[in-house]
Amino acid sequence: MAGDPAQVAVICRIFHEFVELDYSEHRIAERLNADGIPSPAGRRWGASGVPARLRNETYQGTMVYNRTSQKLKTPRHDNPDEEWVRTPEAFEGIVSQEQFVQAQAILDERRRKYQLERLLEQLACLYKQHGLVHSSLLRLDEDLPGPGALPLGLLMRQRLLPLTVHAKSLTREQVLKAIQGRHRLAAAGMFRNPRRIWTKELLLDAIRYYRHLGLPIQALRHQDSRLLNSAISYFGNCRTALAAAGLDVPEWRWTKPRVLRELRQCYRQGPVSIFKVNRHLWLHAVRLFGTLDAALEEAGLPPPLNRWTKRRILATIQDEYVQWRAGKRQPFGNRRLKSAAQRLFGSWPAALAAAGVDAQQVDIQPRRRWSPARILAQLQERAKAGLRLCSVSGQDYGLYHRAIHHFGSWNNALMAAGLPFRVRRRWSQPAVAAALRQPLAAGQSLSASVVYQEDCGLVAAAAKYFGSWRRALEAIGVRRSRPWSRRRVAAALRRRLRQGRSLSSKCIA
Repeated sequence: MAGDPAQVAVICRIFHEFVELDYSEHRIAERLNADGIPSPAGRRWGASGVPARLRNETYQGTMVYNRTSQKLKTPRHDNPDEEWVRTPEAFEGIVSQEQFVQAQAILDERRRKYQLERLLEQLACLYKQHGLVHSSLLRLDEDLPGPGALPLGLLMRQRLLPLTVHAKSLTREQVLKAIQGRHRLAAAGMFRNPRRIWTKELLLDAIRYYRHLGLPIQALRHQDSRLLNSAISYFGNCRTALAAAGLDVPEWRWTKPRVLRELRQCYRQGPVSIFKVNRHLWLHAVRLFGTLDAALEEAGLPPPLNRWTKRRILATIQDEYVQWRAGKRQPFGNRRLKSAAQRLFGSWPAALAAAGVDAQQVDIQPRRRWSPARILAQLQERAKAGLRLCSVSGQDYGLYHRAIHHFGSWNNALMAAGLPFRVRRRWSQPAVAAALRQPLAAGQSLSASVVYQEDCGLVAAAAKYFGSWRRALEAIGVRRSRPWSRRRVAAALRRRLRQGRSLSSKCIA
């Protein structure tokens, strides 16, 4: 069986440690994680990763088909084992059949059998001890099966497990205890919010506790959405809930005084990027003052550190010029500096002159002047050099932009230069039908995948004007064969299997 040598070595190691060394699946997963060997999905080995490899018949050379079925617009379901199609010795396996059979025997022997009466007794004891039955508690108890193997909902519906959560209101201590332990349990992946029946007193206590933690009430949308929804349901809005809890109601609307106050608060430690620190503040500053600079000027604050000003541009040019003269920087200037200088000074040479730097000394390239004659000459030179003319926009945007400016379009520029160009086709239903009849008359394949490789635009136009490729072929009188269904595919595979023909995808294709 061909495959990655590293993955083949991992599979052989799993079977060797499980069969020969009698290691458990959990211990094998721990050893693989300790050695830094990832699973085929690129993650850590979990509890189900090793058993899935031990049960996979592909590793002994057996090809298995028809494991699942899915009809149109229906969910996929697993087929019974007797409906699976197996081809023994379809290819060379990674492990021997004897080793694979031994692994299956060990797995069947280790599979625990639970009696329903004993299982219900254990669940009842668990409920009396903790007050509820939860998947996190099942994971911690080694005598009980995992939550994935235990149908709690089915047992409850059949009234074999008469366990319910308390319907009475929780006490204040229970609410605070649940809130305090919520984040620790959520970080461990073991918490699921029990159903809480909120009263006004419980809501007010919970809101006060969150305010004591320093969290605004808006944070409850992510921290505890049920609490926030219950507060809005009882009190109408968050402001009324905070007032009922005896807490100060924060300022909700953004006004100019609030924007100035928030800006001064952000600048306590020095100039910062308002957009990165508080995007809502930046948004309302621009909305109320027009620009962030105007808001900062109104607040009496300097511009942020990353904002280009004339003074900063001149200082940066002078610093880079000193480094360039010392040979520590080559070339002189960068794209962001030149763009800011052109925006504030009008041009890069003007900024250099304002900074006291000679533009000729730093070898500034003059701006290219494009004329129609020069554009045509450049296009002809590119064509003689064998360069692709369709990629000019990415290689020389100035040439591409000025060609469109002078000639109206890129194709007009190529036509004026005497160069061949591809005319964009205008599709319609008659045009698509005429294009489809050409390969039909030549006896070529009309498969969508084959035509797409030759003319992807035709396939897209057929789907646009006819709805699908099949309808486009029916419009020109071509009837396709009966579509493949799962039952037809399975029957064809069984027929090939009875005939002794290969089931490899390469042979079938």
